Formats: sequence, structure tokens, C-alpha cells
Amino acid sequence: NKLGSIISVIGSPVNTAWTPHMYKISKENNAAQQYAKTTTYVFAFLFVFVTFLGSFAPEIVALASAPAYQDAEGVLLPIAIGSAFFIFRPSTRVGLTLSNKTKIFPLLTLIPLVIGFPVTYYLSLIYGAEGAAWGCCLVLFGVIISTALYSNRYLVVPYEIIKLIKMVLLSFALILLTRNIFNDQLAVKILLF
Repeated sequence: NKLGSIISVIGSPVNTAWTPHMYKISKENNAAQQYAKTTTYVFAFLFVFVTFLGSFAPEIVALASAPAYQDAEGVLLPIAIGSAFFIFRPSTRVGLTLSNKTKIFPLLTLIPLVIGFPVTYYLSLIYGAEGAAWGCCLVLFGVIISTALYSNRYLVVPYEIIKLIKMVLLSFALILLTRNIFNDQLAVKILLF
């Protein structure tokens, strides 16, 4: 859990800088476009680390944990993705924050949680800790989506969805490549980065 949560440590300064910047540019004519561009940059920044952690999960777990926990590599990627989604939240709630509609945040979190709890429970029954980690990751993804959709009622931010999807696909392709094809070839994995 702590290895995947390193994304939170890396991403927290981004959020600390984001909020004052968001308010600073809020009166500019192209503020919505700047928010969209910044969201893409924040997403890219976070997913570089997610890709690294996912690609080198076996090596990282082997170096950082006791032999009894070597199977924990399976939870590293979903925890890293979930942490990235958690850090990513302020980028998707600009409209709500600027329009002072922040009282809705708990409800926008509760809806994915209510739907996600049985899914997470089911996944944990079938896949154990790895299933539970993926379930939590899905809940946080639901929070991002519900928040972005509702926030766009107050300020339409033209998120660069195609770029974001391409980044996710590239990230997963690199992870699959390094974990499945070049799994035992550390030098090749390093060269891919």
C-alpha cells in the first residue's frame, strides 16, 4: 500500500500549487481552456509515475519488502492508479469550486462508493487483495467522472479526453510490454523508459 501511495506524496505539491493558480486565472477569457490543458499536464505527470510503478512492480516489491510479501506486486498498480485518481480530483471539480458549490462533494463521492462497495467486495472475494485494490481504484475513477460531469454544469471545461485516453493506453501498453514480454530483462525495461 505504501509503495503505491507514493503517487500521493509526489502529487500533493501539484495540488498545493493548483488551487491558487485556478483562482488566479479564473477571470481570464480562456480560463476553461487553461484548466483543460493543466488537467492534461497533471494527468500526464501522475501517469508517468503510475507507469513506472506498474512496469517495475516486481523489482520494487522485491527491493522494498520482506520475502513473505513478494506476491504484493499485484496490488501496486491499482493502488498507484487509485492514488493518482485521488490526487487528480481537484482538476476535475473546477466549476464546483469556483461557483462555491463544494457542499455537493460528499454526495459526488457517496454515489460511486455505494455502487463501488459491492463491486469491490465481489472482486475481493474472487481475487483477494488485488481485487479489492482494483475495486477501490474503480470507486475513485467513479468519483473523478461524477465530479467532472457535475462540475461542468457550472463551468464547461473542454477536457482533452482523447489525449487522456491515449495516455492511459500508452501507459498500459508499456506496463504490459515490460511486465509480460521483457519481464526478466531489467536492462530492456530500463531502456524503454
